[in-house]
Amino acid sequence: MFGTDDPLSPDNVDFAILSPLWLAVAGIIGLGLLFGVTFSALAARFDAGLRPMSAGLRAVPAHVPLLVGLLPPFFVVTVPYVGLRTAVRGKLAAALTRGPVRSVGRVLVGVATAVAAVVTLVAAVDIL
Repeated sequence: MFGTDDPLSPDNVDFAILSPLWLAVAGIIGLGLLFGVTFSALAARFDAGLRPMSAGLRAVPAHVPLLVGLLPPFFVVTVPYVGLRTAVRGKLAAALTRGPVRSVGRVLVGVATAVAAVVTLVAAVDIL
């Protein structure tokens, strides 16, 4: 999951040594889905524990340094996300919960999900 190459690339040497091939492809797709679900759950949990930036250093939840220490690859994503959410907490909530903005956001997420599903399906069919 942390490599620089596409794990579902037909040129990936792993598919030459793994068998059954369908199980390897299913495992890689499942691992990607599991990562997404886990990150979403962790982000929601961390977001619920945030306080406004006016609280100073107390605004950073105590478990963020532990997460960064245990999962260094997530440092690049997690720390900026938590910092941004802490800084803008409450300021953007009114703008982001308006009907049109929320609808556009849902459409964009839906389109991105559909594109990702098609790309994944095409890659899986190409490998198999």
